[in-house]
Amino acid sequence: SGGGTGPTGSTGPTGPTGPTGPQGRQGAQGRQGAQGRQGSQGALSQLKVREFTSNTTYTPTSGAKHFIVFATGGGGGAGGGTPTGGAGGGGTAIRAYNSTQMGSSASITIGNGGSGGGDSGNDTYWSLRNGNHGGNTIFNPGGSGTTIIGVGGRRSTNTSGGAGGTPTTGQANLIGQRGLSLGMSFLVTLRSPGGTSHFQDRGRGGLGASGTAVYGNDDANVEYSATAGGSGLAGIVIVYEYG
Repeated sequence: SGGGTGPTGSTGPTGPTGPTGPQGRQGAQGRQGAQGRQGSQGALSQLKVREFTSNTTYTPTSGAKHFIVFATGGGGGAGGGTPTGGAGGGGTAIRAYNSTQMGSSASITIGNGGSGGGDSGNDTYWSLRNGNHGGNTIFNPGGSGTTIIGVGGRRSTNTSGGAGGTPTTGQANLIGQRGLSLGMSFLVTLRSPGGTSHFQDRGRGGLGASGTAVYGNDDANVEYSATAGGSGLAGIVIVYEYG
């Protein structure tokens, strides 16, 4: 008969790693998470525009933290009693403020339009009657911010148009438009337009005066007449507020 089974030999060395098997199938997608809270409202969505055309105290809207202010002076008055150019438009000063610079309130003074000079009636020659410059519009914040002044347009005193108001206190300063000059002739029936401001229908300069020179039959006697100059329009303040 055969002999018995011999003892088990020692374990041989580990063989080399086999190749990586194929990737398993992707698991099912997990459930969608809950929606996050809505973000706070953006600053520009809270923009508010306020308009002021008379002297008053401005109080910022609750929650407003930033401000952009436009201050436009009154338009000048045109000279009368002789043909004249149009008066100048009011200038506009623009400045931005934060809440510290603005303070709890601001005083507003609106510049009046300058009055036009009177007419001459019938006379032996035209005689200039001066109008007035437009008034300054002032925005004076109660905080640490700079006061801005929209300078009034200049009156016209001859056939040249009056100069526009020239502000200097804004971070941006828009000069008012000069009034249109008058082309002279012996029959002046057209009136030269006044200059406009940034807002056109506020701070506009007055119309220039028109005049006529009528000769008698013997050309020896001449009768002159001229209208009154037009008055300027009052200024304005616009405040843009946002959070």
